[in-house]
Amino acid sequence: MGDVEIRVATDDDFEPMVRLDGLAFGWTWPPEQHETLRELIDLDRFRVAVDAGRIVGVAGAYTQEVTVPGGALVPNGGVTWVAVAPTHSRRGILRRLMAELHRDVDARGEPIAMLTASEGGIYERFGYGVACHLRVVEIDRRRAQLRPEFRPEPGSVQPVDPDDPRLPEIFDRYRRTRVGEIGRSPVDERLFRLHEGAGLTGAIHADGFALWKLEAKWNRGHPAHQLTLHDVVALTPEAHAALWHTVLSVGLVGPITSYRAVAL
Repeated sequence: MGDVEIRVATDDDFEPMVRLDGLAFGWTWPPEQHETLRELIDLDRFRVAVDAGRIVGVAGAYTQEVTVPGGALVPNGGVTWVAVAPTHSRRGILRRLMAELHRDVDARGEPIAMLTASEGGIYERFGYGVACHLRVVEIDRRRAQLRPEFRPEPGSVQPVDPDDPRLPEIFDRYRRTRVGEIGRSPVDERLFRLHEGAGLTGAIHADGFALWKLEAKWNRGHPAHQLTLHDVVALTPEAHAALWHTVLSVGLVGPITSYRAVAL
């Protein structure tokens, strides 16, 4: 273990980091996205474990803000890209990476470190506790509709491009009303578009928006497309109902699924 060096990542480490991330999580960034991805991450916030010149571990953080009780916005380190090569597991490398990462978070004056746990039992060892639960929502669109009294006025919801500059402004208003909501910096928005942007579509209301993707499922003439809902952001009950009415009105859809903490 003593021969494994933990240090700040450099430009030369980027491609090995991407490969290790793909090995650990079972998916990869397409090569044509690597240049943009490199522009979006701050390597000063990443630590790598190096054994005999080879990257065998990585952990990093994004600069974020979180809303706390009372409405204040507090800086936090958004921990990400945590991976150790299977050849080097159970050698204390993960603990050393996390310790270095936490020292950096402290040095930046961020009182909170947050992450989405890939496995629930890992991060209690490093001082983390459960802040919220991911809710998976599945709806059969053919069996769901809003009651007539909750249906929106015609014209209150319009189609929107996912890159529309109004969406970040609406989300910024929204996140200030929700304790625990994490802000989305321009870097966060670009990372999301890089990862999920192809095929993304949406709808906008004066006080909210929704974003989703469709996967065609024609089923030999019995269409039941898969709608994956990425966001329902609503500041008012009226916006909430109007956006859900729109989502439930998308044609040729069977299942609607959300893997994020949307407002239901």
